[in-house]
Amino acid sequence: MKRKSPTIKDIAALVGVSATTVSMVLNNPETPRVGKERRTQILTACKELKYRPNFAARMLQKKASNIIGLTIESLKNPFFSELAQGVVQRAKELGYSVLLSSVRGGIEDERRCIQDLLSYGVDGLILSSVFLDDPCIEELFDMDVPFLLALRQLRGTHSRPAYNFVGVDNYKGSCDMTEHLVSLGHTSFSVIAGPQNVSTGYNRLLGSLDTFEKLGIDFDKDSLCVASDFYKESGMTFAKELIKRKKLPSVIVAHSDYLAIGVIVALLEAGYKVPDDVAVVGFDNIEMASLPGMNLTSVSHNKSEVGCSAVDLLLQTIKTKQTQQMVVNPHIITRGSCALPTRYSK
Repeated sequence: MKRKSPTIKDIAALVGVSATTVSMVLNNPETPRVGKERRTQILTACKELKYRPNFAARMLQKKASNIIGLTIESLKNPFFSELAQGVVQRAKELGYSVLLSSVRGGIEDERRCIQDLLSYGVDGLILSSVFLDDPCIEELFDMDVPFLLALRQLRGTHSRPAYNFVGVDNYKGSCDMTEHLVSLGHTSFSVIAGPQNVSTGYNRLLGSLDTFEKLGIDFDKDSLCVASDFYKESGMTFAKELIKRKKLPSVIVAHSDYLAIGVIVALLEAGYKVPDDVAVVGFDNIEMASLPGMNLTSVSHNKSEVGCSAVDLLLQTIKTKQTQQMVVNPHIITRGSCALPTRYSK
């Protein structure tokens, strides 16, 4: 059962003003038509009552804005840049504009970004910044706002309503890469995983660990690093720590290409050769992975194509109210960063 949300009338009654006055302040918090003290009282009452605008009703009044809201973690990571490009490209083809918001500060920052996008009257949301356990999604269900999750999923639970999703099977991709490396003769692994509060980090690490166990690989947990992000700097820090130990594994498995690029940069700066001294693999197959000097073996999935499909599914949901999930199978792109099997198979 949906919780009963406070209304403009509730706020008006609490402050002792008309609903019209409250509406004016909500539409423009700096409106000169309402005194500063009264505006402050109204906005304070909104926070006290945890008021959230009924964006679904507002969209019905406006019919449609032809605007899609998109949240990403950061454009600093090429992974999200490629996704955003696909969303913008497809939306433009269909006559829609895209408002983009970057989430870098956890749940509260995500909540603020979502509310900011909704305040512009977007027709729906594409969210690629969600966490495994994310109360913001429950709030969107309550508000009946059309949304779709791209690339990141929620932790499985039967109590939550079905939601729209388009993305890659991260668990399978990680399993496939680990099996590929073992088939080449690798027996010594180090792993740098992404944050475990998001599905991409969680499922990729689970895939590696499950495959080690299945194939009887004795994986030393001291060779595992769980990073707080997927960025190059974290990969560099991890590689420098490995180098200090004087004994490198035969292969370093990074759970994002950006992490892997950081690993390669640190190894090269320390005088090591990739893959002669140590092999390195990544995940995501971003454009930078194919650059000379990187030549990174990676698990591939088309982020731009995922972005295009996300737009199509979201707009279909807005029209039909139907829920759909599209899971893309990954595949391995083999490049020069992965050592030949004879190097470490002795």
